[in-house]
Amino acid sequence: MFEMKDNPRISVMMITALILITLSISTSVQGFQEYPWGSYGGDPRNSGLSPHDTSHHEGEIIWDYEVDRAISASPIIGPRDQVYVGTVGGYLYSLSSAGLQRWVHSVQGAIRSTPAIGVNDMIYVGCDDGMLYGISDHGERVWEHEIGGNVRSSPTVGEDGSLYIGSSSGHVYSFSPHGDLRWKTYVGGRITGSPALNDDNLYVGVNIDAFGDNATLISMDLGGEVRWNHSINTSTLSSPSIDDQGNLYIGGGNNLYSFEADGSPRWTFQTNGTIRSSASIGPNAEIYVTSMDKNLYALNTDGQIRWYFETGAYISGSPSICSDGNVFVGSADGKLYSLNYEGDLRSTVNVGENIISTPAIGSDGKIYFGTVGGVFYAVNGHVEDEKTPPIPVSVSVEVGADHINISWELPSEELEVDHFNIYRTDVDGNRSYLFSISGARRYYRDGMVDHDVKYIYRISSVDERGESLPSEPMIISLTPPEDKEEISVFERGEILLPILLVTIISFVMICKHLKKKREEKNRLPMEIGLRYTCPYCANKVYSSGDPGECVNCTRCGSLIKGLNH
Repeated sequence: MFEMKDNPRISVMMITALILITLSISTSVQGFQEYPWGSYGGDPRNSGLSPHDTSHHEGEIIWDYEVDRAISASPIIGPRDQVYVGTVGGYLYSLSSAGLQRWVHSVQGAIRSTPAIGVNDMIYVGCDDGMLYGISDHGERVWEHEIGGNVRSSPTVGEDGSLYIGSSSGHVYSFSPHGDLRWKTYVGGRITGSPALNDDNLYVGVNIDAFGDNATLISMDLGGEVRWNHSINTSTLSSPSIDDQGNLYIGGGNNLYSFEADGSPRWTFQTNGTIRSSASIGPNAEIYVTSMDKNLYALNTDGQIRWYFETGAYISGSPSICSDGNVFVGSADGKLYSLNYEGDLRSTVNVGENIISTPAIGSDGKIYFGTVGGVFYAVNGHVEDEKTPPIPVSVSVEVGADHINISWELPSEELEVDHFNIYRTDVDGNRSYLFSISGARRYYRDGMVDHDVKYIYRISSVDERGESLPSEPMIISLTPPEDKEEISVFERGEILLPILLVTIISFVMICKHLKKKREEKNRLPMEIGLRYTCPYCANKVYSSGDPGECVNCTRCGSLIKGLNH
């Protein structure tokens, strides 16, 4: 054995190796990131609790966006409050916080489960085609993996970036962030809920018999080994959720069940209808759960009822809770309800279509939700202007023959942003386009445009606070002038040939004229005559060419006689 102090060279090498290993470990996976609402229930515990404030919520619709089909799954919210939502038509939409389409990705089956966002902003989504997809934040499919059956379970992402998901084929799967299968465990029944993750414990609800009273709550370690299971006399189970103390809550039949972390029962709360949603955990550890009996229930930690609120129709989605204690829940009566901590109604947003999914809460307090009618909504959170990036102004366009130039400014030359997003769609909304450029630029040249198509351009600015609202829309068309008729190749020849000949002839004549002028300029006035040398001053004098002519010296004036004198 050797000591490091006796081997300084080896010591340096070992320290360097340790540093490199540490860096490789820290950079191999960019780690778990917390997003405003990154998965089903907002976090890996499915708690339904947002850390953001909605105390100034006014209950007004900011914008709405129409998608292709019904929305039955809950949305998620990623970096810069970008929103992702799937539809039963098999499309995953990415929208900005201002309601602008970033991209749309098509899959082969209906999306009835909530996506999740993980390492490097990768989006994970399961579909009815039995596949789990990994989609980049640019809308490109990176990987896919078949897990069988209709995937109604939503992925759950751990702190190391690993994801966990159940399938109707009876397996629980674990994948790396890059889509590599880590393990799969057969648990003997259909899994329609989302796994809940707390530390090194993974909890899954399993429907053993869809037509009988037989279901199981299972606890697993992160290596896929079952630790314990607890039978529940019910035919259906919702997704489990976990509070800060590690206590479990899961709906089955008409009951909400609570368990200790080791599977020991705590209490049971009964409603007058089936519980299809997950329980949500409030900021003071209170429990909220909805039921098909039209009610939203608020319970103490011991399972005793605090209050309940009746809506106009059944409720199948989970409630969402804010750090200020406000509760948001959608109902089949077409309304989004906002209630305070005491259960008093704060506001109602009536959209007239069934809301069956759980609302998502953005970092700026916006509430996002979809309807079975295929419309996605954003309800305001009363964000102050100074808390958001500046909106681009003075947008102008210049239309070229095959391109469109767009320029803009910020409200003040002193303002700076990280980058700009340029959104483009056609007036029918069929083709969308997004491009991001440096915040130092104030212009963009779009060369991927077609004639006879009207495009709508909007520009937003982005910095560490998020994304601004977009600029006023600019509708531009690259339509050629109507009075220009198409000219055939022969007609072009008949027109261009005479012009070409005239141009060549003119060029030759101009060249000859310039050459003649240049020669005259370089010639002496009488260089074509006879040259004489003055005998008095040696000056050179030229005559007109007559040998008998006498000339006067131009310098001294002396008479110089001709050759014949």
